[in-house]
Amino acid sequence: AHAGLVALYAPGGPLADSRRLSNAVRGLREAIPSSRTLRWLAAQDRVQAAFGRAEQASLKPNPVIGYESEEVGTNDTAGLQGAFFEQQVIRRQKLCWRSEVHRRDAQRLRAEGDVARQQLLASVRMHFWRVLALQHQVALREKLAKTANDMVIIADRLKNNGKLNRPDELMIIIEGRRAKLELAQAQDRYNLSWRELAAVIGTPALESRQLEGTLATESQLEYEATLQQALQASPQVYAAAMAVEREAAAVEREAVEALADAQLRLSTQYNFESRNQVAAVEIGFDL
Repeated sequence: AHAGLVALYAPGGPLADSRRLSNAVRGLREAIPSSRTLRWLAAQDRVQAAFGRAEQASLKPNPVIGYESEEVGTNDTAGLQGAFFEQQVIRRQKLCWRSEVHRRDAQRLRAEGDVARQQLLASVRMHFWRVLALQHQVALREKLAKTANDMVIIADRLKNNGKLNRPDELMIIIEGRRAKLELAQAQDRYNLSWRELAAVIGTPALESRQLEGTLATESQLEYEATLQQALQASPQVYAAAMAVEREAAAVEREAVEALADAQLRLSTQYNFESRNQVAAVEIGFDL
């Protein structure tokens, strides 16, 4: 079910594109996700929740409509019967700044989500290259072990023909055993790195397989240019800036919160005793 999954995460693979990584990682949630995967998914959920709070904060309070009855039974009549309408009127500045605080918080959380996404991609790529390097190392150790074993066989034949003394034979045998030991150690390191890679992508049960890729590269990075590019595109820097903007919006929100809200109430009633229709208008302000 997970065939070729590691190759998808490799640089240049389909899942190296951040726009397609979201659905892929969410699909891995059925498996055992890694901690970096969980942090990234949690960041996405927090962003959606923050934008929802921003939308909710920009809405006016719902009006209240009801039926009211008073003085029932006066002179054996139904008294006052009618309906009312109530509305809390909140100043527009309050709604705007309340929404703006949550919106800037959502932008900060989105930047933190980008940080988690980059950490996830970087971790996958780092483990991919490590496994690829150890894969080449195992292949090289296998060739060396085969060559050492052939030397042992040849040494045994030369010894039987009297063309090789005992010390030289023992040295060749020792080198053969050393080559086998180094091969076993390389295989252990490869297996360990593969399990780490499988854990990072959220599939610990993924069986090891041949990875495609080359370790040779001709690209050269210039330190200053790369540093400036990283600082300009850094989601950590953007998240810090959005945190400052969020606090500035919170200050503005607190400044307008002192402004009084208005309470509007309209009602109309029919007086069954006097046979008259009456109406009332009430406007109040919070102190």
